[in-house]
Amino acid sequence: MDNRQYQLFREQWLSSALFSLRSPGKWSFVFLLKAVLCWLSLMSFSTVYNLAVFALIIVPINRQWVSRIRDILIWPLMIALFYYDSYLPPVDSLLNNLTQLAQFSFGYWLELAERYISMAMIAWLVVAWIVFLYFQNIFRMGSVAFLAIVVTGIYFQTTDDQGPLVDIQPVVTEQVGDVSAETPASFIDEFYQAQNQWYKELPALSLTDTNPFDILLVNMCSISWADIKAVGLENHRLFSEFDIILDNYNSVSSYSGPSALRILQASCGQKPHQQIYQPNRQCLLAENLAALGFSAELFMNHDGEFDNFKSSLMSSGGLNTFRNIQQQLLPTMVAFDGAAVFDDKQVIEGWMSENEAGQARFGFYNSLTLHDGNRRLNSTQNSLQSYKERAVLMFEQLISIIDQAEQQNRKLLLIVVPEHGAGLTGDGVQLAGLREVPTYSLTHVPVLFKLIGADSANSKPIRVTKQTNQNAISSLIINTLAQQPFSGGRYQPQALADAIPATEWVSENKDIRFMLWQDKQVLKLKGQNWVEIRD
Repeated sequence: MDNRQYQLFREQWLSSALFSLRSPGKWSFVFLLKAVLCWLSLMSFSTVYNLAVFALIIVPINRQWVSRIRDILIWPLMIALFYYDSYLPPVDSLLNNLTQLAQFSFGYWLELAERYISMAMIAWLVVAWIVFLYFQNIFRMGSVAFLAIVVTGIYFQTTDDQGPLVDIQPVVTEQVGDVSAETPASFIDEFYQAQNQWYKELPALSLTDTNPFDILLVNMCSISWADIKAVGLENHRLFSEFDIILDNYNSVSSYSGPSALRILQASCGQKPHQQIYQPNRQCLLAENLAALGFSAELFMNHDGEFDNFKSSLMSSGGLNTFRNIQQQLLPTMVAFDGAAVFDDKQVIEGWMSENEAGQARFGFYNSLTLHDGNRRLNSTQNSLQSYKERAVLMFEQLISIIDQAEQQNRKLLLIVVPEHGAGLTGDGVQLAGLREVPTYSLTHVPVLFKLIGADSANSKPIRVTKQTNQNAISSLIINTLAQQPFSGGRYQPQALADAIPATEWVSENKDIRFMLWQDKQVLKLKGQNWVEIRD
């Protein structure tokens, strides 16, 4: 082959469809934007999927109708890929919760839009678009986008540095000889086997032989130790008012219904998520207290209709009586679903004033005051802006309730157990305000315990640092009853604290599990392997 023939062959070869790649055009901007967001730790980056979509865009297609179909399909593919690489909840989770999402008020949807799509973000996008258009006249932006995909993919596949938020790596289990080391799967199996055998026996007593008193369990929504720290309330005087504080309590679930049910089923050990909706009757704390003479009652500062919350607590939580105290009051807030929310102090005082002489009661009070999306009446603040004010008000009202009970010489066992955190700051696994994954910062909540009307030698709260779960609630209540502090017995808070069982840290929602395992935070999504979350 002479030189002329070679040049002719070369021109024909380079002009073939193989080298006639189409320019990605404006889609280059999207790929560059995703790469930048990944480097800023605001988004993950799936290299293979991004390269596949990029290849689909640039591959030459001769048939015009096929090319048009490709151009149409690119839009949903890019949207799906953008969502997949984001820190938003999985799509199947959204589909499973469509009914609940449909109940969000229009005002709450606007707040969410403002929270995640700010004017500053829009301004930066406009600036980035203008810069992209300028450099498009100088460089081949398709080549730049391809280079950005490859470099970003290679870097984040070969380095442990995924930015300041989180680094997720496959869990590695060691093997010594022929014996495999403990795996997350074997660990959680052993955990549930141990919890399945745990049961808190009732003391051998009857209220006919004791001086009756009330038990009030305040189940607060949306506050964790991380939230308390975020708004600077970790040194609030409320904490000095209580006898015992659990510093490492695991609420297990990051959703209200499951978390509340676990408390109401605290006579038994922790169960897998699906089992809490078909509880063993002996696990129901309210029914066990009823056997001792306590009248179990449910009341709240909202209607409890969202996600069938009220009916779920009554059917699966052993609460047969509902006190509709809030119907006599005026609302102070509008909830995320548009329902009315009432003042905590007024509702609790209403319940306390209804007590009949000589009747011992177990009151389970659920408060929606701190829930995301709530708006105070006659206020222009959104729920994030008003969160600290609402938290301070609730803390002060709890102190007022304690003071009032002491002034009235009431005999009252007060326990404060949050459902879950609000996720004010996010935790790297998911954006602020999202609770799909029950991470440590969402389920690490404060539990406060105080017996009003009994003498105690402790001037400061006893801080319990061991890891605990719902077992601690039944342990505290049943062991307090066994001490018979109002019937000649001695109230010993240190003995109560010492008797609280320690547990491993395992949290879960419907299809997601999180746990502390071998000093690691590990996570398992539905249908996926365990992965490690590293700060």
